[in-house]
Amino acid sequence: MIILNNIILLIVLNLILFFFYKKKYLDLQTAFLLSLTSFPFLFICKLTNLCMYDYNAYYLGAREIKNFDSFENIHLISYFYYLFLPFINFSDVSSLGFINRIFYIIFFTYFYRIGFFKKNNIFYFFFLLYPSLVLYTNLGGEENIVAILLSLIIYFLLIQKNFYMILCMILLYFIKINLFYLFFPVIIFIYLDQVKKYNDIKYYLLISFVIILIFPSKINNKIEYEINWRKFNLYCEDINYKRQRLGDYSCDNVDRKDIKIDFKNLPILSLNTIKFLLSPMPDRITKKTHLIQFSENILLLIFLILISFISIKKYKNNVVPLVILIFMLSIYGNLYSNPGSAVRWKYGLIFMYIFYIQLNYFLNEKKKAK
Repeated sequence: MIILNNIILLIVLNLILFFFYKKKYLDLQTAFLLSLTSFPFLFICKLTNLCMYDYNAYYLGAREIKNFDSFENIHLISYFYYLFLPFINFSDVSSLGFINRIFYIIFFTYFYRIGFFKKNNIFYFFFLLYPSLVLYTNLGGEENIVAILLSLIIYFLLIQKNFYMILCMILLYFIKINLFYLFFPVIIFIYLDQVKKYNDIKYYLLISFVIILIFPSKINNKIEYEINWRKFNLYCEDINYKRQRLGDYSCDNVDRKDIKIDFKNLPILSLNTIKFLLSPMPDRITKKTHLIQFSENILLLIFLILISFISIKKYKNNVVPLVILIFMLSIYGNLYSNPGSAVRWKYGLIFMYIFYIQLNYFLNEKKKAK
């Protein structure tokens, strides 16, 4: 019965695409590719274990809100899915993938309609066929929503739609608070560099001075503490996942593996960043899906190197997205403790980076056309 219900949801999704096609928001090829890459939500939860644990918890959380059951330990993303209650009632955890897919189709259609995605160029195909994107836009969870929010925040900031930018930042705060705090200085940097055009180094020295005033004398220790505290808690969660499900959040059986931020450890910190980008590494591959993911990562790394080199050569300001990507990867690369976390976390960062590069092209072309 659930299979039949999911097929009905797929028909609904294709009716939405047909509507966009008839309204000429999408051409036939694009609508077809979006339809084709929407099929995974039908079977992904049945044929894999990807919908267990977190995704299932989001689904059950949305149902608990509906039933006015206990609101304890309900993730905030469940409240987002609660807005689509009829679909959740109609199906199982696969319905969250259906909701996520519609959300992404609307996102893609908007940017395709305004000429942001140009048919048959590299960015067009990336945002249609990138395997991890197809996967996470067909799964329930926060990864796809976070990736879109990061991209929209930068978009609204650069086109100076500050109300929408702040709204997206608020949503990011409630969905992924740690990423919000990490992304906040990035937004300030983009604002000063690309909106206000403060390219003089003295402005960045001023910001550094202000930060040092906020954390007098021991700023390095403060940063180390924050990274190591989160690293330890994530590692504890991975080791004691089953215990925490039963309400036991103690970490007495876990040894701390702190990192120290200094020039001596720069090679280790850099290596952790690369391992994060390529994760799961060969020594952590335990199943076929890990092997597929690692193979994708090799191709992704080659693609990132090429697209970064070409984009910077064509438009020098695209060095800014690269610096931001390296900064974000270096932080997360020294926080993650298992391949699953790495794969989920880096998806949003890669999505945001490629979007940001194309956004710079798009805005630069619009500026030249005026």
